[in-house]
Amino acid sequence: MISRPRSPASIPESLTDPICHELMRNPVRTPCRHVFDEASISAWLRQSHTCPLDRRELNREALVPDVEKARAIKCFLRFHPEHKEKTTDRTYRIACRIFRHSEEQFRPIDINWDEFQLWMVVEMGRHIPVPL
Repeated sequence: MISRPRSPASIPESLTDPICHELMRNPVRTPCRHVFDEASISAWLRQSHTCPLDRRELNREALVPDVEKARAIKCFLRFHPEHKEKTTDRTYRIACRIFRHSEEQFRPIDINWDEFQLWMVVEMGRHIPVPL
């Protein structure tokens, strides 16, 4: 039996940015509870100081990382690597904390930019800006 190549899985609407209609990379939440990709909403806010969906007043300082959405994106990308963005070949070395026999140890690992951004949001609870 000849198998056909699998077509890429469609991106769930809940993980899609409502501005650019692509998979979010750095999800941020507004005070009005809408979620956008950080790069998209930042570009929007350079032109307008309102939420694109409900037109409420909005500024950049009010955006907060959406950790739960970042975890969902990380999980989606793990099972659908065809949606990973090939933005850069640059890698980042981070210290991965592990516990072995009740002892804390650190092990260096190399990750790419997208993985680094998700790691900062999910593991560290911090949001870092996307380089332009």
